[in-house]
Amino acid sequence: MPTINTLVDAYNIASAETSVAIAAFDLDAIDEESLVMRRAVKGEPFHGIGMTSPDSLTGVEVVVEDQESHRLVAVYPYRDSDDSKVTERTKGVLFLMCGVPGIDETTLEKARDLTREYVGRFCQGRPFSQ
Repeated sequence: MPTINTLVDAYNIASAETSVAIAAFDLDAIDEESLVMRRAVKGEPFHGIGMTSPDSLTGVEVVVEDQESHRLVAVYPYRDSDDSKVTERTKGVLFLMCGVPGIDETTLEKARDLTREYVGRFCQGRPFSQ
């Protein structure tokens, strides 16, 4: 598993332990009240973390859109947007985890609880580390 920063590494461990995809967004970069999960529009651009340029989506992907800014913040469940990624300057984070067939509510709750535990243990009051 690649090392990103302390916060991302903490929730990635929770994700690996529970097999639940977890996304995280910088709260200064999104309007959490206007997030919507929907199917992508064919040809819609998405610029994910680590991508040199946006991809053109096919229209079958599940995406998370910030309807306030009209930007995609994730192609769920595998890639978050470069625009809303968690960095060393991030002060607030929104975590997202969704149930899918084969993942029951108990497993989702475990993913949530482990994320809280690990992020609290490794990040509270401490700066990010690269």
